[in-house]
Amino acid sequence: MNKNYYLEQILKYVNENINIDITKKTNKREYAYGRSLYFKLSKNHTLASYRAIGSLVKLDHATVMHGINNIFPEVMQHEKLLKNIYDGFVFENILDVGRLIYLTKELNALETKILKDYDL
Repeated sequence: MNKNYYLEQILKYVNENINIDITKKTNKREYAYGRSLYFKLSKNHTLASYRAIGSLVKLDHATVMHGINNIFPEVMQHEKLLKNIYDGFVFENILDVGRLIYLTKELNALETKILKDYDL
């Protein structure tokens, strides 16, 4: 799997939910806010470095850090739509973890049943 797969998925999520392409080279507020959302989600939900997160949108690590530390708090305080998009991503990931736990339990039960049925 591509090492940037999860970053690409987060970028896609943000772009689709705010209906712009945050990789566009502009300093317009909606793009800066969208990028800060991407930066924060990427840092919280992957093990990617600041450099890797920024490289996908052609920005350096310092811009990523600035977006997370300075712009993102402002976004959460003043932009209800973006806050809902952020919260929605977190909620979707919690549901994915819940599904994974459920499937793991089901797999373990199936494994136990097979071992028992075949006296292994």
